[in-house]
Parts: sequence; C-alpha cells; structure tokens
Amino acid sequence: MPHDFVFGDQIRNTARPEWGVGTVVRLEPGGKLAVRFESGGLKQLDPTVAPLAKASGQQSGGQTGEPPAAAFFRSEEIALSASARQKVLIEVMTQLPDAVTDPFQPVGSRIRACMSLYRFGNDSTGLMTWAVAQTGLQDPMDQLPRHDLESLFGRWREVRDRTLRELKSTAPDEWKKISLNQRKEVERQLSFSRGPVRT
Repeated sequence: MPHDFVFGDQIRNTARPEWGVGTVVRLEPGGKLAVRFESGGLKQLDPTVAPLAKASGQQSGGQTGEPPAAAFFRSEEIALSASARQKVLIEVMTQLPDAVTDPFQPVGSRIRACMSLYRFGNDSTGLMTWAVAQTGLQDPMDQLPRHDLESLFGRWREVRDRTLRELKSTAPDEWKKISLNQRKEVERQLSFSRGPVRT
C-alpha cells in the first residue's frame, strides 16, 4: 500500500477543505480510497496525488490539516475581550492556505495554489463553500450571521487577490507557464472580485 489509511479513518482533503471531514468507506484496487465527505459526498481519491491528512492528528511538519478557523470555533471559551476576539476571528478567517503563503514553496506552485482559490465565486454558493472551508463547520451561519460572513469573505478575497498580484509580479515567467485559458479565467474573476456578494 502506498499509504497508511485504513477503513474508517477520518480524513480531510487539504486542497478541498469545504468538503469537510471524510470517512474512508472502501479501499480500492491500486491503493485508491473511497471516501464519504460531510459536504462533498462520495469521492474516489488517489492518496499519492490528493493531499490527504488525518482529520484529528498532526501532519508532518506540525500542521494540523484542519481549516484555518476550526480551532477558533471548536474552543468553548476564549478568554478575550470582544475586540480581541473579533481581531482573532478576522485573522483566522482571512488566512490563506500554507500552499499559497509558504515562502519555501516554489513560486510556480504557490501561484497555482492561489489560482485554485478562485473556485470560491463571488456569489452565495461561493460564500457558503468558502465559509465551510475556512471554519470546518457544516453550517457556519450557526456561529456567524450572514452579514459577518459576507464582510469576512470580502476581506479574504482582498487578501487572495493581493497575494496573487504579488506572486505574479514576483515571478512573471511562472505566471506565463500557466495555460492561457486558466489565466484568462482568473483575470476575469479578479475583475469581478470586488464588491458585495451577488445573490
């Protein structure tokens, strides 16, 4: 077996945190896994390609493999003032994945990782998919009202867009290696990224 996952393991696909936690329901020939995710349904995954991590354990390098804001919402009581708690909430909800921000990753892979974040469109579906990916909650509106989520989503999109522009200007040759169709699609989304969430 090219992996150490077994039947019943709780895992996450770190490239698709909006799918939530998945349970390994079947081991497929060739080492592939059939995984049923909370929000993503049944997926067949190849662990040699998909970035999978155990849901509750530590990944190598001390990373948890859980959504950026999951620990914030999991904690019962945070002994912080309301303003300090709001500051922490903004910080964790606007955080980009390590694959985008890690300076030790090649710039080309960071650009591709950032481009993958444009799967969260500037509409209601994109908002809710993003909120699930960031919080790890099946229904983020249980914890935050929609207008707060919309505000945080707007801030997160600004961080994402600024990061992509910086990566493009840092490594224009790497940007040109991306297919023209992908670049055009991201540029189109960049132009519609500002403003309120469309319903």
